[in-house]
Amino acid sequence: MVRTIILGAGASRAVNYADRVRMLSPLDGEFYDLLQRLEVPLDSEDAAAVEDILSRAREGDLWESMERMFYTLDLRCSMKDMLFPNGPGAKRADEFRRSFARSVQVLLKAAHAPNTMEECQYHEDLFEPLGGCDAIITFNYDLVAESALRKKLSVAIPGERIKFPEWLYGLSDRPDSGKDCPRLYKLHGSVNWNTASEDKGGVSVRQIDPTDPKTKEGYGGDPFLMMLPFWDKKIEGPPWDRIWKLAGEQLLRTTNLVVWGYSLPPTDLKSRELFNLTLKAPTSRIEELVVIDISPDVRRRWRRQFIEIKFRQYEGVEKYLAYEGLA
Repeated sequence: MVRTIILGAGASRAVNYADRVRMLSPLDGEFYDLLQRLEVPLDSEDAAAVEDILSRAREGDLWESMERMFYTLDLRCSMKDMLFPNGPGAKRADEFRRSFARSVQVLLKAAHAPNTMEECQYHEDLFEPLGGCDAIITFNYDLVAESALRKKLSVAIPGERIKFPEWLYGLSDRPDSGKDCPRLYKLHGSVNWNTASEDKGGVSVRQIDPTDPKTKEGYGGDPFLMMLPFWDKKIEGPPWDRIWKLAGEQLLRTTNLVVWGYSLPPTDLKSRELFNLTLKAPTSRIEELVVIDISPDVRRRWRRQFIEIKFRQYEGVEKYLAYEGLA
């Protein structure tokens, strides 16, 4: 048996400590509202980024959808850069994208950083049976999955309870000490990735240091290593080509697939194609698909897309964990 777990925004939204924080992990339609409601103190750069996005969204009446907001504002900035490259405010698109990515980081930090040293019990229970041939594929930028893997990582890296090694993400080869730990493929990047030299794979991992105010939560990596919600996501170059290739190989080997909180959105074209090319391939080994999602529309979307695969569905992760005897 080869097990793979796919995580979307709904999984981070449903952490077991959600009732103890004032900010929930953002979902598409609430992005603007959550930015407005931020109550945590921000440094000057974060505050400027948040106000930049709020003002742009208000000006264009784009507050109802994060996706629509991003597409529209990014297109507007890119067109200005193309048509008026020497005008005031050159490189508008880069500035907007940096503000947008930093705003996402701010929201995720508010939702999860107070609990960075606390594992989500649901994620930890879900990951408990996973071994070295298994993997987690996530579309989330946050560190919820990493935190839930700490116990498994402590076996691979004795004495380093809070270290998230590069091999965990598929950014480098896995050592023998980590052979029993699942990999974590973050297809849209991570809040704790920084740019590194090409001989290091182009990415270094920002580690959590509880004694350092700047890195005690791990949030705050390079905003441009968070893949923003473009329709045409550029996955052809490093580090994305390696990560997506490894995720594709994992899906081809997978016999049991659990999807938690990922809606398979029609606009996420390359992700949909990744699943079609692997789960529907003649060489696919998939035997069962389990979808955990509060939305019946999302569960039906997965069912329609992969009608030939044996299927189970659950409204919440607790019912799935109880059924599997993992709770």
